Amino acid sequence: MGKDLRSAFIYQRATELTDAIYSLTREEAFLRDYQIRRSSVSILSNIAEGFERCSKTGFVQFLFQAKCSAGEICGWSKLNQASCFMLERLMLR
Repeated sequence: MGKDLRSAFIYQRATELTDAIYSLTREEAFLRDYQIRRSSVSILSNIAEGFERCSKTGFVQFLFQAKCSAGEICGWSKLNQASCFMLERLMLR
């Protein structure tokens, strides 16, 4: 691990993801928007907390937590795609 968290590639990418999600879900109009935002912050937080651990094992543990939050974002995204598809079909009737 490097000495500076902000220079770590994984942290930079997580920051970009969080920024993008916040841009796309500005209004938090739906519960899924709130959950996706929380998950993106969780990814960032887990990477940061794991980075501060004194061992590689501790860091890896928090990376797995971050991965789980990424999975939650994927789940909500797939649900959102399905909802949009169903809405389009209903409107075409």
